[in-house]
Amino acid sequence: MINSHSQKNQLAYTLIELLTVIAIIGILASLVSSNYLSYVARTQLAEGMVLLDGFKTPIISVVSEGGYSNCVSTNSNLSTQTSLGTYVQSISLNNANATNCKASVAFFSNTLVSAYTLSLTYTQSSTGSSTWQCLGNMPGNLLPQSCVYSATP
Repeated sequence: MINSHSQKNQLAYTLIELLTVIAIIGILASLVSSNYLSYVARTQLAEGMVLLDGFKTPIISVVSEGGYSNCVSTNSNLSTQTSLGTYVQSISLNNANATNCKASVAFFSNTLVSAYTLSLTYTQSSTGSSTWQCLGNMPGNLLPQSCVYSATP
């Protein structure tokens, strides 16, 4: 004889099982969300790098023709160029110590990277060799690989 009490058919999930599944989904969603925001921030910084790279040839040309003072001279047409993107608000040029030409990117305030700055500095030695240095003040996981961290880029 089969005891009918020992053979229960489970027709629904218990409350504990449902809460466990919801908790697991919540944990996974929080992990995915933080990774997604980091991905979006890196994409926004990449636009700044692309726009800065577009200034390399004009900067070399202007400095070769007239020296570092031409970097920010209104006669060079370089300081008046504006390359705005979806996330980049402005690109400014300066030659603070007259031995280099520095282009810096400012991002729009509604971006994930609005508090950060990227800069690309061109320096030419007396022997004629030239170098580019990229500086950024963002955390290491967002810093482009070709850049170095600096508190004041």
